[in-house]
Amino acid sequence: MKNYNLLSDINLMMDFFRISTEELADNVGVSRTFVNHLIKGECGYTEQSMEKFYSYFFNNEYRFDLNKTKEMIYKDDANGRLLLFHGAKDNIDGEIDNKHSSLPKDFGTAFYAGESLRQAATWVCNFKNSSVYAFYLKEDSNLKILELNANRDWLYIVMYYRNAFKDYEINDSIKSLINKVEESDLIIAPIADNEMFKTIDSFSRSEITDEACLHALAATNLGKQYVFKSMKACQCLKEIDHMYLCEKEKEHYLSLKNDLSNEGIQKARLALIKYRREGSYFDELFKRKR
Repeated sequence: MKNYNLLSDINLMMDFFRISTEELADNVGVSRTFVNHLIKGECGYTEQSMEKFYSYFFNNEYRFDLNKTKEMIYKDDANGRLLLFHGAKDNIDGEIDNKHSSLPKDFGTAFYAGESLRQAATWVCNFKNSSVYAFYLKEDSNLKILELNANRDWLYIVMYYRNAFKDYEINDSIKSLINKVEESDLIIAPIADNEMFKTIDSFSRSEITDEACLHALAATNLGKQYVFKSMKACQCLKEIDHMYLCEKEKEHYLSLKNDLSNEGIQKARLALIKYRREGSYFDELFKRKR
């Protein structure tokens, strides 16, 4: 995978603000000689200098957000391609593959991506070495694509991969759903974060009904995730950027994540109250293993 492209980002910032290398060096807090050597490719950069540059790019007197600006540029240049983002807890070594994720995940082992920079950054903002990768998804008519909405099929699949059925018998309907997932190259489905899984967990413990659970999850609406189950699907991704997240930017996304989480919790609670008497409980729908 590509490393951070600091030089390209420096040139973008200088063009945007119409500033010289000397002004940039003074604003960032590094020597003018260092910036000149960096632009000429005569020296490398350290983690400390990266943090200085990207802190300025994110939080300067113009309140300019470099990564958000690049997201808009990439959308304008997409030419019909889908722009996706992957939040990484650490740098990715080598090419992406379908064995990338750590379990448990919503659809098992795969490479996961989302529709926006915000979505990806809020997912990993509390990890020390986190960053965001941007991709274009190339069309491939031969891919087997499974699209899901926030319905029972999606709910049961996520519950299966998150081990909610470990003490229960798996019926033929659930087995059929899992076969569809494992036979797919790419899955497009709603996101279920850890807060949402607390609602799913309440359903699996028969504390709430299936109707209440589904309406609570649908109310949260965190957007779609793109799950690359096969190497064939992974090879349709073209990396276009590796975005550095400075500490100030991580703090921004952490605050945003908390706000979104609180908003989602309130919506879910309202749905749970409204639909608490409708539907069936988990132990009414599934049998425990003997």
